[in-house]
Amino acid sequence: MTSVTHAHSGTACVVPSGPSLTYVCHLTNKILRTFPGHVSSVACASLSPGSDKLVSVDTSGQMKQWELTSAAALAAGPAGSLLGSGPAAKRRGQAASLPRVSLAWDPTGSVYCACHPSSSEGSILAGTMYDGGGSPPAPFASFDVTRAEVEKALRRQGAPTTIDSWISDVGMREVTGAEFSADGERFMVKGLGGCFVILDAFSYGVVGVPVEHLQGAGGEEGPTVACFGRGAMEAVVVDGGGEKIHLYKNYMSSVSAVKEAGGDKVVGLEWIKGRDVFVTVGSTVALWQGGE
Repeated sequence: MTSVTHAHSGTACVVPSGPSLTYVCHLTNKILRTFPGHVSSVACASLSPGSDKLVSVDTSGQMKQWELTSAAALAAGPAGSLLGSGPAAKRRGQAASLPRVSLAWDPTGSVYCACHPSSSEGSILAGTMYDGGGSPPAPFASFDVTRAEVEKALRRQGAPTTIDSWISDVGMREVTGAEFSADGERFMVKGLGGCFVILDAFSYGVVGVPVEHLQGAGGEEGPTVACFGRGAMEAVVVDGGGEKIHLYKNYMSSVSAVKEAGGDKVVGLEWIKGRDVFVTVGSTVALWQGGE
């Protein structure tokens, strides 16, 4: 899965291409700029919501910072500079490369997070928080999400043990996306087949592991399609089969609205305003009014 980052203008995007990034205009399909220089294939890139600062990470764990207006990197860390990767991680028994890493900025553009699967014993996810103004990339905190934390959240929500095992062992084997909530207080990490975990953005504790949409989903393992709502404590997610859209309240198992996708699979969600969600079904984009 390729990570595409849209520019603030809405008319261009940044797409990873091997060890480089390509800045492309949607309207003309013209390449505006190329950002070369990573030591291995770029895994993910993310643009600050408050500026033209772009951060990227490759599969060696090297972080780079860019400005959209210049092809020269502002700063770069060495290979393996992402905490949880490289030689130090290899000594701890983790993979030396990060084929599935996701980057996300908080709403203010002051902090960004890199999150990836963890192969440490008892841990499901690992992440690093960075100072958005730091140059070179400046990590200030790291965290692990343990199996025990996820199991505790699932028990609190009354989830069946079969769902527990599936989320812990299968659904978070790869990280396919991450994002902060609109208020910056929550952080969502998406896995496979409809699995995702919501963390407290300050303590990194598990806030919720919504699972109701997984009931009878068939265990399909495509990238999870989910986004944060714009109201208080909401999340929108598609079931594991890609056929129904669920609106969660309290980031837990309370579903206040369900909508049938209408045949084809839902491949994209974007909450825009109030109760409205843009839903991409196959090649068609529709507007869903979320209800209560």
